Amino acid sequence: MAENVTPFQLNYRGEPEGELLKVLDQLERLTSRLRVFGWYAASLTGISLVTLLSMGAFGRVLILADLRALTIVGLTLPLMSIACLIVFDSIRKKGDAVFKELSDELQWYVRYGSEERAASSSEPTASIRPDLRTRIVLREYATATVLPLLSAGRNGPAIYAIADAMLALLCLLLSLFAKI
Repeated sequence: MAENVTPFQLNYRGEPEGELLKVLDQLERLTSRLRVFGWYAASLTGISLVTLLSMGAFGRVLILADLRALTIVGLTLPLMSIACLIVFDSIRKKGDAVFKELSDELQWYVRYGSEERAASSSEPTASIRPDLRTRIVLREYATATVLPLLSAGRNGPAIYAIADAMLALLCLLLSLFAKI
């Protein structure tokens, strides 16, 4: 019966049956990449903050070579974090397109997927809902688009980038004025 067929086994356009499964797998891969780059950015920002605090606390007692090394690290880490944020944002944009298309496809299937349902009622029943894995992948992607330690949503990369730029600037200022 068509009632028990999931959207991944029945395709109303005559396309390959596994195409929606491939898109779901692609969204899973994008989700994991988002998480990785989000945590990279958060970790690099945290390490930059620790570097800046150690420069501030020990700047006067460090020898010049140590201070220069800390300055290089303190300037490099925020730049690496900003690079991770750029990659995170580009992955998120691609994932948003995949997420929206997959959501539209599933919504179409639930509403109009078979002639029997289209003729019967417009309300989806439990037997025509997308399977559990599909719903979980969609929710996981939605949560992965927010950077760690923030609940700012779409503004998270900007908040991290501003924090990283400030950390780099403060690190540079501390290194210039530490030996005065």
